[in-house]
Amino acid sequence: MDVPKIKEAGLRVNDVMDAMQGYFGGIYVDNFNQFGKQYRIMIQSDAAYRANPEELNKVYVRTGTNKMAPITEIYYTY
Repeated sequence: MDVPKIKEAGLRVNDVMDAMQGYFGGIYVDNFNQFGKQYRIMIQSDAAYRANPEELNKVYVRTGTNKMAPITEIYYTY
């Protein structure tokens, strides 16, 4: 990670990692009840959008100025 660029964007390293986890790993969001059952809400990108490393180019993170920036601007790609 390019920590100076992350800080320049008004972010923390955890913000970037959380965005990546949501896109690629999945995050528990909430529960809801319907028809007498409780359901878990999880967010994660569809498998087609996380199948290869090039998909990292499509990940965006909200900056400190409330704008969306490509994660590749603040994350080293090889």
